[in-house]
Amino acid sequence: MRKTGWFLVCLLTLGVAPAQSSSRVSVILGMGISGPGEEAAVPVTVSITGKSRVGRIWFEISFPKEPISFGSVTKGPAAESLDLSIETELKEGEEKNFLQITVSSSNPIPPGDLLNLNFSVSDETHANDEFDLKFMGQEAQTPGRDVLEVTGLDGLIVVAVLGDVIPACFFYLH
Repeated sequence: MRKTGWFLVCLLTLGVAPAQSSSRVSVILGMGISGPGEEAAVPVTVSITGKSRVGRIWFEISFPKEPISFGSVTKGPAAESLDLSIETELKEGEEKNFLQITVSSSNPIPPGDLLNLNFSVSDETHANDEFDLKFMGQEAQTPGRDVLEVTGLDGLIVVAVLGDVIPACFFYLH
């Protein structure tokens, strides 16, 4: 009985130890705010837990086809000084578009605001319209091409219309 108990403790310890030492990469789409007929910039933030270094990130998102359209990808603050390769592929569906993005570097990809996805918002949108950017898949690899555990968090584009500014008398306000 005692040997079985120690055996189970060892198995549980071995089963938990790899999970504690593993690295996890999170790719998080933020929120872009735009008015009708304007451009919305959606930040892509990368979070890395553990000690692994990330050399490549791939992800695919879907978004509504009609009211918004993909424009471009630009580097975010975390990647400004990094020699980064960014590849995009847009696939059009009947109701949704699908955007695949691959980011790779010979240097480790840092955590932080890595990219900005720029979308054009239709003139025909209205205040408080919201458009979901949904993850369809994601993958991360070390510079040596070992696969890392990765999760994705969906994003959003919100249409906001600022009201007319009404000038007020300076003396009345004080």
